[in-house]
Amino acid sequence: MKLTLAFVAALSIGVTAAQADTLSNTLTIIDTGSENRLTVVQSDGGGHTAEITLSGTDNGAAALVAGPLMPELVLGRFEQKGFGHVARLDIGGRNNGFAGLQTGSGHFLSGEIMGSDNLAQVVQTGAGQTAVFRQIGTRNNLSIRQSSW
Repeated sequence: MKLTLAFVAALSIGVTAAQADTLSNTLTIIDTGSENRLTVVQSDGGGHTAEITLSGTDNGAAALVAGPLMPELVLGRFEQKGFGHVARLDIGGRNNGFAGLQTGSGHFLSGEIMGSDNLAQVVQTGAGQTAVFRQIGTRNNLSIRQSSW
């Protein structure tokens, strides 16, 4: 098993020590596959939770998928900015690409990708968006953009 992982967590300037406890970020990654590449960034506020399970091969940034990405996304990167986002991703199979961005506050994302050569990309901006998706099979392409601004 080889996992390439980058993790960044930061709290906004001006947050007091008492507030920092309630704004803690949580990241759980389970990788039982191989050659998966993933970057997770949790910043600008806090209270984020990300649970990601990788059980396949060449998923994330390692995937060679067809299809354009939304301009603000990077293949294999999942970013949570703002306050109180929750994301649960389960990626299995081979050569599946994914990218995500949650900005604002209180978004929820739950996604499953199984199969091969799939691409899923999600952007949630504003407050309180919920996205749930499931991709099973070969060469599926999913794009979700939610905004409440």
